[in-house]
Amino acid sequence: MHHSIILRLTLLLPLLLTGISAVRAQSSAESTWLEAQHTQVRRLLQTSRPSTRQNAEIQQILTGMIDFRELGKRALGDAWDERDAAEKDEFVRLLGQLMQRSYRDGLESTLRYEIRVVGSSSEGGETVVQTSAQNRENRREPAIEIAYRIYRAGDELQVVDVITDGVSMLRNYRRQFRRILRREGWEGLISRMRERAAESAN
Repeated sequence: MHHSIILRLTLLLPLLLTGISAVRAQSSAESTWLEAQHTQVRRLLQTSRPSTRQNAEIQQILTGMIDFRELGKRALGDAWDERDAAEKDEFVRLLGQLMQRSYRDGLESTLRYEIRVVGSSSEGGETVVQTSAQNRENRREPAIEIAYRIYRAGDELQVVDVITDGVSMLRNYRRQFRRILRREGWEGLISRMRERAAESAN
């Protein structure tokens, strides 16, 4: 059985771009940026039926928002430094493919949620934007607390972690990567990711 945390996002990453409200307790450049990405996706979703072009445009927005290389580097830790340039490039490419597919697959279900930015704070030179996701169809359902760790890469802002109800996507990836590396080594990890990426492409 594959380690599913590598193969799909379990932390509601699609909520990153869906239903973000302008209501917030504290404004920041990062929260404003997050809302701007949402606006682009909502505009694309106004069409009645998803198209190949629409999916490609949404994927382009997601790729511009999440720094897959930095996420992979932090998740691998010391193992990142042990790989050569070609190995790193393949790992980042596969990680990006798997995350993008998970986003597309989960997008429709997350349209049920309304998300409010409720604040932002500075942590270690990066900004954490706090949001609250409420089910539009069932207001009695407890809201989901989602935080996005955003850092500045040159002149651009990018997401490097998503924390859902206190559970970090980055830490989950790190835990699973380390477990597979310990048991199966680098080739075992890459083999699993290649296989899943191939399945996702079909």
